[in-house]
Amino acid sequence: MDIEWCKAQPLADWNSLREQFQLSNAKKAISPTQFNHQSTRGHCIMTLEIEMPMEDDKTRKQRGRVYVCDLAGTEPAGDIYCAEYKKEKFPDGSVEHILIGPHKDQRKTKELQDQGKKINLSLSEMGTFFMKMAEAVKKKTLKPGVAIPGCNTYFLCKYLKDTMLQARTYLFCAIRPEVKFHNYTFATLGFATNASVIKLNPKKATTSMSPGERKLMDQLEKMKSQLAEAQAAAGGGGGGNDVDIEALLAAKQAELASQLENDGGAKEAAAAALKQQQEDYGKQGISLTHFAKDTPSPYFTNLDEDPFRSNRFMYILDREETKFGPGGDIRPMALNVVKNHCTVENKLHPATSITPAFQGCTMVGGAGEVVHNGKKVKTGNRVALKSFDRVVMGGEILLYHKPDEDVLTDDPPTASSAIEEYQNCLADAEDEKAAAMRKQQEEFELMKTQWLADAEKGKLSDEERKKKEEEFAKEEVSWRDEFDEDN
Repeated sequence: MDIEWCKAQPLADWNSLREQFQLSNAKKAISPTQFNHQSTRGHCIMTLEIEMPMEDDKTRKQRGRVYVCDLAGTEPAGDIYCAEYKKEKFPDGSVEHILIGPHKDQRKTKELQDQGKKINLSLSEMGTFFMKMAEAVKKKTLKPGVAIPGCNTYFLCKYLKDTMLQARTYLFCAIRPEVKFHNYTFATLGFATNASVIKLNPKKATTSMSPGERKLMDQLEKMKSQLAEAQAAAGGGGGGNDVDIEALLAAKQAELASQLENDGGAKEAAAAALKQQQEDYGKQGISLTHFAKDTPSPYFTNLDEDPFRSNRFMYILDREETKFGPGGDIRPMALNVVKNHCTVENKLHPATSITPAFQGCTMVGGAGEVVHNGKKVKTGNRVALKSFDRVVMGGEILLYHKPDEDVLTDDPPTASSAIEEYQNCLADAEDEKAAAMRKQQEEFELMKTQWLADAEKGKLSDEERKKKEEEFAKEEVSWRDEFDEDN
């Protein structure tokens, strides 16, 4: 299946794996339900691939894969609701999330229920997938890649039918021990029972080494032999030559590892594509988080409802004055961003003139719409920015970061909470506009009533009365049209 955002990442060591896993894990779609404050709203699959030269055949290498599939659980789609939690911290540093109740926005619950239906359909098909696999095992007709009737609709089974049949497979089921969840626990264990029927034989995979890899392996073997001979000649003791050979050996091993990582030139191609993106966005004054995440300067990151797009871009505020909008220092891609949209001031601290450090940023309203923490910033108004403040420019939602302050602040807000805050701001603005319009309409009705009273008392001539009637008629039509459009 063609998934453009899915990519391979070479790993240098254990820490590299941990960092990459945390980065990938942050992209999962998560929402709070009454069962779990961090409910996974979909399936997540990580593939770890390892290559190693074969001991008995230097022209070939072993290739092993580990598939880690974090599957969303089945849930009662009709009963599920988007929940609100209160986070409580304890002196020992532990945190407990206490359920408050359903979220006030029913749209969020409807969205979770729609997700739950799709998750349930996917897992229901997977249950059928296991049962049909068990039947095929008994008939000895189960082979990798063979179509299993009724099990080719969803991505999960399309993916697993080619991988799981060639691997040693372990299924871990997460259950809740409380009595009120027994129905779900039994359903989960029944699912596991069906899955455990399948007996699989893992397949060992080997592949040919490239000419470059074979050349490096030959050089590596020669250097190992030279090191062994030098150590034997010295009676096993260390010497200066040993150190030189060991250093060369380590360098050659690193070169071989690099060659293995870049099998087929994929690493260079991916790096070149990322570099091109960096240049393209750089022309707009926008930095990629991949390259600029360690900046000491304050910056904005983008927030998006789609986890794969969140925190991808950075707007670094390393000038004393950064102008946003067409022709400015930073030009966001949003269509609603206008020229001189707004400005962020970042004044130098007067006491640090030798090694200047920024003391803080101030948002200054400009020609475009700017919302700060759910409140509109009018033209010319100034607002001091603090870590994890939410700023919306022309519909684009940004999160403010100040590296030395971020570590002292609680967890950053989620994209969904920032979007909800902005939507509430828009709703409040509409309510204020409607209230102002009603007030003006009431004043108009009062004037009209007074005029009718004066007309009845004969205070106006026929010509004045006719002219006033025409004016009020036009005014009333205009008011009603404008009021109907906004409501």
